[in-house]
Amino acid sequence: MKKTGNKFILSESSLGLILLLFFAFILIFNDLWLPGLPSYDDCAKAERGWEMLQSGDFVTPRLAGKENFDHPPFYLWTIALSFKIFGKTEFAARFPGALMAFFSVWAAFALGRQAKNKNTGWWTAFFLTTSYMFLKLSRRVQTDIPFLLFTCLALLYFIRALKAAEEKDSSKNQYSYFILWGLFTGISGLIKSVFVIFPLFAPLLFLVFAGRGTRKKVFIPYLAGSAIAAIAAGWWYLYELIKLKGFFISSFIDSFVGGHVSGMSNLGRFGFTGYLYEFLRHFWLWLPLTLWAFYTIFRKRLLRKNTFLAVLLIHILFPLIVLSIFGDKTIRYVMFLFPPLLTLTAFVVDRQIDRKTIRKLSIIAIFFLLIVSSYILIRPVELSGRPNYDYCLLRDAINSGKLSPRDAEFHHYGEDYGINQLPLLFYTGINMKGVIYNEAELGALMLSGKKLFLVVRKDRVTEYIRANFNTAAVLEKRLVMKPNNNKAPVTAGKMEN
Repeated sequence: MKKTGNKFILSESSLGLILLLFFAFILIFNDLWLPGLPSYDDCAKAERGWEMLQSGDFVTPRLAGKENFDHPPFYLWTIALSFKIFGKTEFAARFPGALMAFFSVWAAFALGRQAKNKNTGWWTAFFLTTSYMFLKLSRRVQTDIPFLLFTCLALLYFIRALKAAEEKDSSKNQYSYFILWGLFTGISGLIKSVFVIFPLFAPLLFLVFAGRGTRKKVFIPYLAGSAIAAIAAGWWYLYELIKLKGFFISSFIDSFVGGHVSGMSNLGRFGFTGYLYEFLRHFWLWLPLTLWAFYTIFRKRLLRKNTFLAVLLIHILFPLIVLSIFGDKTIRYVMFLFPPLLTLTAFVVDRQIDRKTIRKLSIIAIFFLLIVSSYILIRPVELSGRPNYDYCLLRDAINSGKLSPRDAEFHHYGEDYGINQLPLLFYTGINMKGVIYNEAELGALMLSGKKLFLVVRKDRVTEYIRANFNTAAVLEKRLVMKPNNNKAPVTAGKMEN
């Protein structure tokens, strides 16, 4: 452990790192087994992982038995493996993301240490561990944290490669680091498809502005690493393109356009600064400190004095500017910017604050983690809601024999299809047929003679439904109902909103 005078600095010690990782483990893994995945997106990814395991096809993702290319397969592989080990549970669905979140804390430490020193690394990891959105998404079945991990690793090895370029007889190490950079960049392309452009081209953008000497040393190894990235990710896209041809292209484009491009015409007055608003809302606890860090960097012209600050800044601004062009803005899409942002913040903290104060702050930080972790262990906190808990109850009703849905159709009355179909599919294996929006549609369906169950929110049960349906199962927010006869009168009544 390093000393200040005769005193240890906890944030520069091995003990400090061990304590930080210990508390990060508690914050991330506590209560992963709670019932109810918090959104239909989580259920969709969990279901894809489950169907991958059941089908034995680990290349082509499926949803409800049909090819689905909303996301490439890497994260789904980890979910499928988790289901294989732990069974089909909420814990198994959440575990891969939580594990990668824990590794992200270590990766943030390594990134900060490479950018400046061990103290910078420790504070980077501490800032990430105590960021609310990071903790929230670490417990979700989403691709954002896995993508954060591998883009952070790619940035780490790019900085290592730059350092190796400055050393004598460094060619071998430089190529090794760029190969690792290419591997992690390629994996990020197997997690979030087109988002791979950010870890792939941000280094190239840096080289454009770097000195001629740096470009001469680094450009060829960069091309070698880019070839590794293309191989690591490109094989899957090429395989699906050959196998499914136009269907793969149209599905992939529809997913991208639907998720990002469709909102470009509705950017609004402040559309191109939308992510700034998202950071103002969600980049806590450390937004004020990061703003101070940016102010210090530009006021003292630190970019001229430190190459690695320029690398971090390009890795922040390039994605932020590109993504701001698109209409669909949410903090999840830029979560991978948290490590470089917090590394930059920790860099300035280490530079501007004296060692005596750093020593005191590191002790306070550990006590803060101790208090928060203890509180969570004593009184668990749900960082995300559990709106799909109803479908856990529905699964239990089916498994216990209280509800027999064999050969029956499930329909939902008056709510969005995807919000209900995906949780129903994951928890029960039942693919909901659709949504009924009014009583006329419902009456026509009853007259068809089909065996059916109606899922309806308790506050949306109309007199018509009460008169013609019996309650088959009572859930938390919804009822599962079945017709009490097959000749219910058809009415033109509409559902009251």
